[in-house]
Amino acid sequence: MKPQKIFGIHLIVLALAAAATWWAFQRPQRPPSGGQVVLDVDRTKLSRMAFEAADHGCEAVARPGGGFDLVVTEQKKRSAPAPAPRADGGPADGGLPDGGATDAGLAALDGGVAAPTPDGGSSGDRAAAETGAGDTAPPPSVETMVTRYRAGEEFDRALDRLLPLRAERDLGAVDADKIAAFGLQQPQRKIRLTTSRGNFTLELGNDSFGGASTYVRLSPGDRVILVSSANLRALDVQGTRYLERRLTSLKEKDVDRLVVTRGNLSRELVHQDKGKADAEAWVPNDRPDLREERFRVWVGKVFRLSALEYLAEKDLPPAQSVLRVLLQAGPGGRDGQEDIEIARSDVDNAAGKKDYYARSGFTGGWVKLERFGAESVVNDAAVVVEDGGSEEKPPEPPTPAAGTQPPAGAETR
Repeated sequence: MKPQKIFGIHLIVLALAAAATWWAFQRPQRPPSGGQVVLDVDRTKLSRMAFEAADHGCEAVARPGGGFDLVVTEQKKRSAPAPAPRADGGPADGGLPDGGATDAGLAALDGGVAAPTPDGGSSGDRAAAETGAGDTAPPPSVETMVTRYRAGEEFDRALDRLLPLRAERDLGAVDADKIAAFGLQQPQRKIRLTTSRGNFTLELGNDSFGGASTYVRLSPGDRVILVSSANLRALDVQGTRYLERRLTSLKEKDVDRLVVTRGNLSRELVHQDKGKADAEAWVPNDRPDLREERFRVWVGKVFRLSALEYLAEKDLPPAQSVLRVLLQAGPGGRDGQEDIEIARSDVDNAAGKKDYYARSGFTGGWVKLERFGAESVVNDAAVVVEDGGSEEKPPEPPTPAAGTQPPAGAETR
């Protein structure tokens, strides 16, 4: 084939590709997949969401600054304790000294009927009563457990997958027979939405054939639709599934300065050459020439601190405030600021170790920290506030930030 023809073919292919690209951007946009919108409400208009089931449920309440607080309620069955043994040991033969031979002999003489007792009962009845035969075990007790915590970003994404609500199929109003067949006569699961546009209820019935969709009755309107089962299950929150483990929404790459206070010593670290992989560093403001790896490593540990559970103020054990870290993004914290306080328990836990706790404006209260990471941050803070990293001086609690109270058991100086 001649070069001119090959060149011409290439030009034609390029022209077709350019035309296809232009059409892809100019053609009318198709609606998002998942079916037609039946409830045009997104996460930002949601003030409350409640998922109700027979033995568990959750409630999500929007936070003023964004995000949601979760309250998860679960009913746990606890096995009842075994009945206590009789004080006399309960002889297996009903209390007869001969091992039950007398009863056996009488039964043989009277045709198998046990000898009556003076009170009108048989010796067999008395033996059964004494040994506890026929007693049924007590039913297990039910304990209601309530867990409160801030929801992480994954919960926001779960809401975004459901809202705006889309119907994979809209069945409209259906008759009573179909309502029963769809499992909507007495539904065991409900989702209640409180929005700026009003209140809505989603009653969840049976799954469709294959389990990919669930029959849902949307009220008001009693409209029956099919909705993605996976999107509905994502809001069936149990335990700490969506627990927010971060202590701040700020990311290390966005923070410009950091002030660490340990006892009566404080030091400011400045984030130099942000975004430059080969030059980026955290350096002391008082020693800009001290570009050492220890500062970068320690700051990285601070941002990796992880919450295990959220605590009410009354549930915080006696502890001492041992460290405070102030993060600022932008000049004077214009683009964000976080004040993180870390406390250490006064007494050892069951494993003989100290527990660590933290609070910040982001957490809204005290959280229990993953111990290993918190212990490393607290112990290594000495190499940040002091060039020598001396550990001889015992830590003193820093002055509490305005509007906060020291943790329970903290000493004032």
